[in-house]
Amino acid sequence: MRRSSARSRTALFTAAVTGSLALTGCGGDGGAGSDGIALGFVNGGDTSFHTCLQKAVEQTAKTQDAKVYSANSHQNAGTELSNIEDMISRNVSALIVQTVNVDSLKGDIAKAKAAGVPIYLTSVSTGDVDDILGAAVVDLGKVGALDAGWVARDAGAKKVEVGIVAGAPGAASDLLVNGFKKALPANAEVVANQPGMFSPTKAQDVAQNMIQAHPDLDYAFVANEEMAF
Repeated sequence: MRRSSARSRTALFTAAVTGSLALTGCGGDGGAGSDGIALGFVNGGDTSFHTCLQKAVEQTAKTQDAKVYSANSHQNAGTELSNIEDMISRNVSALIVQTVNVDSLKGDIAKAKAAGVPIYLTSVSTGDVDDILGAAVVDLGKVGALDAGWVARDAGAKKVEVGIVAGAPGAASDLLVNGFKKALPANAEVVANQPGMFSPTKAQDVAQNMIQAHPDLDYAFVANEEMAF
């Protein structure tokens, strides 16, 4: 009974920390104590979004008197699984994971479940939610569709060419890009779709090559602001 009660407190606390991220952003505000809970946060990359997310997790947990172990997978699925294993070896009370690849989640969740460690996901979720504590997600497909709607309104009936500078394959970028492509009007043709890996330098190279290969390009859809500028 005591173990079940402890797991319940951990689940409630982890949900409170992650749920408050939408309110705190990169900041943090006060809250109740955590009874010595330790969380493992596995981040997926090094963009400003990932940096902001880590700061929010750490600051929010700090106000709850919780300890956070952080690790970065640097967009590598193998590193992500190793980070999960390392967090489990630290006997964390729960895991918060910003995955690098949706396909990696199956292995991550299986490891956490086998160790009896609750896992909470950010940005993207899995089709089977029975084995996770919860998830804080955005309907990225709908976000992509909104951008496609702008292209449709701006282009009117004119035939146009569209280039896509995606993020890192396999995670949030895929959901965003697929939503965009599906909602494009019939007169808009996607002539190029390459990953910028959420890196401004990489994205610039991709965009330059795209423009050279398609000099009549009318629109460029870029997966985040950091790559766009």
